[in-house]
Amino acid sequence: MAEKDLPSTVVVKVGSLTLADEQGNMDPVFLSGFVSQLAAQHRAGRRIVLVTSGAVRTGVERLALRTDHPLSVSDKQAAAAVGQGLLMERYTALFEEHGLIAAQVLLTRDIINYRQKYLNARNTLMRLLELGVVPVINENDTVAVDEIKFGDNDALSAIAAMLIEADLLVLLSDVDGLYDSDPRNNPDARPIREVHEVDAGIVAAARGTRGGGGTGGMTTKVQAARQAMAAGIRTIVAHGRTPDIVQKTISGDFPGTVFIPRDNGLTSRKKWLAFGITPEGRIIINQGARDKIVSAGTSLLPVGIVAVEGRFGAGANVEIVDEQHHAVARGLSNYSADDVNKIKGIHSEKIEQILGYKISDDVVHRDNMAVV
Repeated sequence: MAEKDLPSTVVVKVGSLTLADEQGNMDPVFLSGFVSQLAAQHRAGRRIVLVTSGAVRTGVERLALRTDHPLSVSDKQAAAAVGQGLLMERYTALFEEHGLIAAQVLLTRDIINYRQKYLNARNTLMRLLELGVVPVINENDTVAVDEIKFGDNDALSAIAAMLIEADLLVLLSDVDGLYDSDPRNNPDARPIREVHEVDAGIVAAARGTRGGGGTGGMTTKVQAARQAMAAGIRTIVAHGRTPDIVQKTISGDFPGTVFIPRDNGLTSRKKWLAFGITPEGRIIINQGARDKIVSAGTSLLPVGIVAVEGRFGAGANVEIVDEQHHAVARGLSNYSADDVNKIKGIHSEKIEQILGYKISDDVVHRDNMAVV
């Protein structure tokens, strides 16, 4: 890859399994070398953001909690409270050895549901990068109950990549990419080197390629890659312990899987609508409405609506799907679910007659809609 084509803004996510040694403790030797790799890219003029796991593991180690049985959610949150500061202390010291300042940024995924919080996070990250600082992002596990139970930082890394409009998202795993089956169990498993679309076959392959026991597996990485791809961001999944893996992923010379996006031309606000904010309900539309939204970029009128699912108020983000439940768009509804139910299938001039008021002819205006 020519130098002019190399990414200038990179988000690197590293999981707890990659950071741990064979005994399951944080590996200081690997951590030092890994930070050196990131610092080298910073010296090369790239803007680097690190999304790191490891707070819970660090806290478990410091508190000497028993690990021969599953930890409770409160144990994990307590471990995160202790480990977060210790982990950041390590990163701060290691980056300082390279003359760099690291900044801790703790996020929860619900930040994407609030436009102002989303913008605040984006503005902070952008300013840190302008100042030459390396943001070190982690999920705020002391309060993110659902995420600590079920999630991983893969999804958070995709959100971070969208926040800063990164050119590349690197997901470092304990498996060297996506395979068509689990390479640990099947010696004939074949690597999948390029993905242009996350279809049912890729999702099935992700379910069959397992990691070694972290909270995130290949499925969460593929989901994060799909989200990043939809936002126009190239994503790479590779083995984090491969020598010089950061440089290799950036140069394009790596043993892993690359997810190649199509340019969708979405603005930052439309990316937030499409891939950030969580939908509160679903509007099902007919084929005619689908064709107009996708091909002509029109607003969604009530005449094209077939059904409504969920309960949501006016101004809520909704997912718009066709009658086969394929995603078409996401956007902000001008009307509540109850009112959309009342006006579905009718022409706009009858809205006021049915509801007693009319906010707009559109249920979802095209300016508040992102086609996905």
